[in-house]
Amino acid sequence: MRPSKKHKIKRHHREALSKPPKVLRERKGILFTILMTHYFALFSSAKRLWKTPASSAMTILVIAIAMSLAGGFYVILNNSQQVFDDVQMGRQISLFLHDHVTDEEAMLLAGQLKNKAQIDKVHYISKQQALDEFQAYSGFGGALNALTHNPLPRVIQVFPVAEIAMNNDFSSWLKMLEAHSAVEFAQMDMQWVSRLQAMMQIARNFIRAVTVLLIIAVILITGNSIRLELQTRRDEIMIEKLVGASNAYIYRPFLYTGFWYGSLAGILAWLIVTSIVLLLESPVEQLLALYHSEYQLRFMALNETILFIMLSTLLGVLGAFIAASQQIKNLSND
Repeated sequence: MRPSKKHKIKRHHREALSKPPKVLRERKGILFTILMTHYFALFSSAKRLWKTPASSAMTILVIAIAMSLAGGFYVILNNSQQVFDDVQMGRQISLFLHDHVTDEEAMLLAGQLKNKAQIDKVHYISKQQALDEFQAYSGFGGALNALTHNPLPRVIQVFPVAEIAMNNDFSSWLKMLEAHSAVEFAQMDMQWVSRLQAMMQIARNFIRAVTVLLIIAVILITGNSIRLELQTRRDEIMIEKLVGASNAYIYRPFLYTGFWYGSLAGILAWLIVTSIVLLLESPVEQLLALYHSEYQLRFMALNETILFIMLSTLLGVLGAFIAASQQIKNLSND
């Protein structure tokens, strides 16, 4: 009895599952060879760096200093931006009330403003509170006792919600609040905030420009180190090319050398930046405490640290590739 076509298909399927095809075995062998080639290139480049500790350490240290400057500028900008955002959030509108407005009417107006969804909080300062604060901080306490009446007005301080503060949507609010019959005039000192914002923009542009220069410096430092190593291994590379080695095979150990330079320098740069922030943390907190601020210095977050080390590694590999491609091209022309 001849087997059916269905049984033949099942039998071939079982044989295919029990015995890997020749093509699959060849692909696994090629993949294993590629992985082993990269493995040996990775650790042989590390061994070469270990054999020249002085020059390798100097190169890594120079790259780490350049990267730490870039990372330090980033941390400074990040903390400055946070402080600036807090200042933005703290912007307020002061409503100076007419003299004929009583404390009860002023407190009623403050309560009405507090119930508005666009306002975060409201602080009322009576005439007596304003006079007491002025006597305490102005230094004219004795002279103020000679006054027959209190000349200071009642003030309501209005703090908008975060969305209005961040979007700088104050002009319409200023006009609306000033239109109230109990308000003599409304005031908000926006000039110093605008100056601070302009200074922050200048600082951001400066830091970006310096960071670009430092990135170029890292590429040049790595490239110069790889170029010197290529010069010392010139004869070895010529022999490899004579026996038919591909450019990828020749590039590989130098690219991994750039990998080690960049990754080790990135880790060292992160340690330098973190150490500096730790040294500054206590004095800065003591200084800010004098201004009744609870702000704390921000370190690099975990994702920022990983990106920072990855960037340093990428720059090392890029510098190595540029130097290796240029030098090997020159050797080929020779």
